[in-house]
Amino acid sequence: MNPSTMTAGDAVAALIERDPSLPELAVVLDDDARADAFGRRLEIERLRYKPGAAILAAVRDAAGDRYWIASYADPDKLVKSADRARRAGAVTFAPTARVLSGPAYADRLLVRRVMSHYGDRAATLAGARIVRYNPLRRLVVRDGASAVKFAAEEAPMAAASALAAAGLPVLAPVRLGDGVSSTPWWGADLDASPESAARAGEALAGIHLVSPPALPVADPAREAGAAGQAIAAVLPELAGRARRVADRIARGPFGRRRAFCHGDFTADQVLSDGSGIRIIDLDRAQIAAPESDLGSFLACGGEPSLLDGYRAAGGRVDEAAMRNHRALAILQRAIEPFRTAPADWPARVEGELARAEEDAG
Repeated sequence: MNPSTMTAGDAVAALIERDPSLPELAVVLDDDARADAFGRRLEIERLRYKPGAAILAAVRDAAGDRYWIASYADPDKLVKSADRARRAGAVTFAPTARVLSGPAYADRLLVRRVMSHYGDRAATLAGARIVRYNPLRRLVVRDGASAVKFAAEEAPMAAASALAAAGLPVLAPVRLGDGVSSTPWWGADLDASPESAARAGEALAGIHLVSPPALPVADPAREAGAAGQAIAAVLPELAGRARRVADRIARGPFGRRRAFCHGDFTADQVLSDGSGIRIIDLDRAQIAAPESDLGSFLACGGEPSLLDGYRAAGGRVDEAAMRNHRALAILQRAIEPFRTAPADWPARVEGELARAEEDAG
């Protein structure tokens, strides 16, 4: 079946047939099956799927409350999830023997972080508002004048601290405890104006000139292969195309220079207050080609005036390398429609794959 004409229901049915280790995939993935199981509509905000092992979803109900839904091939993980939620005083719900759901704060890998910070007020987050939730990864809340992040893995802070010490406009987090950090609640998402994008470009050029602390070294060829495999796992119909474009990207130019890079640079990682900007979320900072940050920004529809600001601040651009990094960023994000589960996600995945093919030459 052609993904451009495939419904989400068709794709989910095929996925269920291919993955017998997770017999309750439909309860998590299918809108109608999920509504029948839970007795209400729950909108998927984020999916995490590991074939043969687990499917998890962050969902929101009509009142805006966030929950997780989990199903594992290993039933012991459901037992652990229920146990940790119960210790936090959370109420869980099991619509079937292989599916469990609970409130976002009682996430199996995050609940201890939340309890260490909020104590007996964890169930209400002390009135804080959830702004982002990725199951088993992170929970971000707005707590008064602060953004507080709970992360399953200790977030590296040396990168942001080094940039702040160099006088660059970043929001450096403050560690509050194991896996818990905060930054000031500052500004709003970067607007689409050329002026704001140019300011972001100037700041990015400054980042690329800073002598980095010890950071991971990027391997873009490996990243391309992993991105192709992620697409093939949910839409085997696209496996050949995804592999071929990943191979072309891996053979393409990535640039010779190496610098301190953000690692996940998009407009979403820049805040503006109308007169200034702040760069956030440096958890994926790495040593890489500067063009990787530029390509990432452009791949997600960022305003091209970023390049004007970047060059004006002394940044140099290898155009061929930037195009190849943009293709890589598009390929890496091609799986995102599946992870956010709109009704036409198969067609959207194929559309993004086509974009990557075009950029990869």
